[in-house]
Amino acid sequence: MLYLFVFFQIFFGFSSIEEKIGGKQIKEFYPQKEEKALFLVNSNEKSNYLEKLKIKPLSYIYNNNYLVYIDKKQWEKLYFDKKIKSLRHFRKEWKLNLRKKTNCYRYLKVEENGLKTHRVCLSDKELLKFIEREDIAYIENDWEITLRNDTTSWVIQSNEQNQYPFYDEEIKGEGEIIGHIDTEIYKDSCYFIDEENEIGPNHRKIVAYRSPTTTDKEAHGTHTAGTAAGYAEGEKDNGIAPFAKISYTDIMYIEGIGSNDSNLYDYLDLAHQDGARVHTNSCGDDSTTEYTSLCYDIDKFSY
Repeated sequence: MLYLFVFFQIFFGFSSIEEKIGGKQIKEFYPQKEEKALFLVNSNEKSNYLEKLKIKPLSYIYNNNYLVYIDKKQWEKLYFDKKIKSLRHFRKEWKLNLRKKTNCYRYLKVEENGLKTHRVCLSDKELLKFIEREDIAYIENDWEITLRNDTTSWVIQSNEQNQYPFYDEEIKGEGEIIGHIDTEIYKDSCYFIDEENEIGPNHRKIVAYRSPTTTDKEAHGTHTAGTAAGYAEGEKDNGIAPFAKISYTDIMYIEGIGSNDSNLYDYLDLAHQDGARVHTNSCGDDSTTEYTSLCYDIDKFSY
């Protein structure tokens, strides 16, 4: 089985999509016999331009490139649109991120409400067929999860094992609201659920939730929100500020990647209006090191 792993690394490699496709601007044909196909669309327009064409981006990739899942009629619309700089069929080598030999994987699958994470175990031959599927957008080695939230609280407070000077003074975030921009929070987690109150001022944990989805139990936002303020009676892995609440915004609402105008200030301000005076936003723009509109909005809000 090792030969397959070596073949993947030599032929596909581990480099980013940007390195693989370079800066060329071309439009590729629609694959035959496919009802729908994954394409990488490049446009200088904002993501809502695609939505105006009734095409919903699955994900932002980099440098004004969006991943879309489209049929042939939608492809024709993009192909002949002068505002679309390039249109590339999403190749199987772009989907792979294999760092070691394994037989179990996490993958992103196109579903009705967008990309969802799943787990699968495959033989080498099955993997070769699996990545050919048009509804599979990404696959990586299965996670080796190490739980650390049971140590984070004392590390931050004292860096001495099981010493909690803040908690000893009853400083646990009570009365505080944390602004949080990330992927979705799984609201039904024991660390966030409130079976008596709707999301809002009376909810025990979430005062605002700006997102179209709430179903991904393994989303990054669930982890970061839990680290910041998650709380469940009797659990040892509660958040740093277990009695604080959260004002949440889905990162998919944020515009301003690269040279595009940013709306980040507006969403930071919405959290501020909800009462947030502390913010945790585990996201960034890896497409550039320049001072962008996102940077400006953060400085403007902080000032």
